Amino acid sequence: MWKRLTADMGLIAKQYPAGQKAQADLLSDAVDEPPERLVVANGASELIRTLCAQMDQRVIVSVPSFNEYENATPAERLVRFALAAPDFALDVDAFAGAARTAGATMAVVVSPNNPSATLTPRADLVRLCGILREAGTVLLLDESFVDFCRNPESQTLQGLLGEFDNLVILKSMSKVYGVGGLRLGYLVSANAGFLARVRSQLPIWNINGLAEGFLRLLPRY
Repeated sequence: MWKRLTADMGLIAKQYPAGQKAQADLLSDAVDEPPERLVVANGASELIRTLCAQMDQRVIVSVPSFNEYENATPAERLVRFALAAPDFALDVDAFAGAARTAGATMAVVVSPNNPSATLTPRADLVRLCGILREAGTVLLLDESFVDFCRNPESQTLQGLLGEFDNLVILKSMSKVYGVGGLRLGYLVSANAGFLARVRSQLPIWNINGLAEGFLRLLPRY
């Protein structure tokens, strides 16, 4: 795969990369989701900045967690929900209650969490989705580390996207594929309106040609 990507460098460097629709088409085969459910970005960090800083959300974040969620959210729109040591487990009922009290429009959960590595049980996350849906709150579920679980298929909520229109899953491709330098991440959701808002905030060419070349080759290998 790397030999093929290297051989294509001359062509890659001379052409503009594809736009959002083509990027989603390329990723679709690799993640088994229809392209209309996908938004591809220049790393998960670009999506975090877009979601938390540019879309006027009131964001509740369980902490400690990946600190870019806090860094990206303006202080006046950020609500921190403290997780208790030593295991930093998320009490989803208390978290949902805090989200409702704060008037949060987006609730962020990282599972498995970074830096604690704590996994929130799938059943708890499903219950949280339902409670937040009743309140009109989006659940942004960061599953960037879920593939390192012993049985990822039993933990991810990707199969429930059709049941919860308030569920948005974020994935970084850096960890699983070991390509941090390519800067690739994506959102997947069945909420077409929400994804349209995200796309409208992204630059016209938001990933580079090398990252696009990687997406083109990924399903073959």
